[in-house]
Amino acid sequence: MIITFAVNLIISSIILGYAYIFKLIFFKKKNLVINNLDFVYGVFLISLIAVFFNFFLPILYLKNILYIIGLSFFLISVYKKKIEINFYIFILFLFIFSFFTYWNGNNVDSPVYHIQTINWSHDKKVTFGLAILDWHYAINSIWHIFLSVLQIKYNDFSSIYIISFIIFSFALTEAVTLKKKYI
Repeated sequence: MIITFAVNLIISSIILGYAYIFKLIFFKKKNLVINNLDFVYGVFLISLIAVFFNFFLPILYLKNILYIIGLSFFLISVYKKKIEINFYIFILFLFIFSFFTYWNGNNVDSPVYHIQTINWSHDKKVTFGLAILDWHYAINSIWHIFLSVLQIKYNDFSSIYIISFIIFSFALTEAVTLKKKYI
């Protein structure tokens, strides 16, 4: 459970770092701040970078560089006080999700095709005609590539099963903070 919680915090920091990069590039405002729902920008930018570079090399070679860049920009945004997220509520939701999912196993269909496509994009560059080998390889999405970038393995733990908790945590944090704002 501690590993799940720690990895979710690290991945959340990476996503928020890329959200900051996205807003720096595309919005170019002086009063730039990162809010709860801006994590979508980070997910989009990480996915876009991963898809582009996966045409030339496996994500395995790219992901450590992406981690360093994301964490660096997250720390820069924290230092410049550009983040307006209630981290206490966010960490509470992450902890609750980590606690409840500690004893859950994999889905039945995950080893059949989800993990295969995630591992293929993680270990190999884009291979044209891959669906001819097996139809499971044709079931690919941008989410699988995003998961392959943020795949952290430690012993029997893999982060691809818990990354979706980050989305729920950001959404619930936004709902709670909006409720406080309008009450």
